[in-house]
Amino acid sequence: MKKVILALSIVAGLGMSSCGSASAEDFDIANVKDACGCADGFVVIANDILSTIGDKTEDEMEEDKELEKTIKPKFDKLEELEDL
Repeated sequence: MKKVILALSIVAGLGMSSCGSASAEDFDIANVKDACGCADGFVVIANDILSTIGDKTEDEMEEDKELEKTIKPKFDKLEELEDL
């Protein structure tokens, strides 16, 4: 889990200069046509996951079942994007 969060942090850090208010739910993977769209998707989804997690520790995240239910669809969407 730490590796995933670290990777998401790096992606989010690199994408801080892109447009900001989109969420993972708003991002439509079906509209991704090129590498730029894929990169934009990673940034949007990663930022959304990180903002949802906040400053929780790994132990706190594992204990919080509501958080897990909230971020699972976002991780699923991220994995779907990785498969493109």
